[in-house]
Amino acid sequence: MAQDRFLIAVFDEWEAVGRVLADLGPEKIGRAGALLHIRKDEPPTLTASWLVQDMAELRFAGFRESMRCTAGRLAEALAKRSAGGVDDLAGALRGWMSSEQAREVQWHVEKGRILLWLEPPTSEDVDTACARLVQASPHLVAMSIATHSEGYLSPPIDRTVSDDVCR
Repeated sequence: MAQDRFLIAVFDEWEAVGRVLADLGPEKIGRAGALLHIRKDEPPTLTASWLVQDMAELRFAGFRESMRCTAGRLAEALAKRSAGGVDDLAGALRGWMSSEQAREVQWHVEKGRILLWLEPPTSEDVDTACARLVQASPHLVAMSIATHSEGYLSPPIDRTVSDDVCR
């Protein structure tokens, strides 16, 4: 069994996302992460431009607007859960975070906010990124640890999930 430690933070504007990514730098961000949003405006060029260069469109039956998510593991897993009958973002996020956190994340996305999902490569990078995100995000910042098999970002039914708020 492997563990993914990831950080999520919610932002109101692209500029704030850009500032925090620039502050952290590519070595602290890692190459596993995503942006998730329903916004119609185009993001500016970010330090971590790979986060916005290839966006996948996601649809959930119970969610009236389509979402855009950085193509990759998160987008693929969310799309698979949607195709499997999960009808909203909160339901699709369960397994990586508590039901309460998942509902809060969905609420923020519905309000047009930007979700930044990072998987920093080391424990030290997690600590640094968490502290910086707490300073930069006016909303939710959380860290979760999801246990899963075969390195795939979809925990099994009997998964172990713990949530810690980075404040």
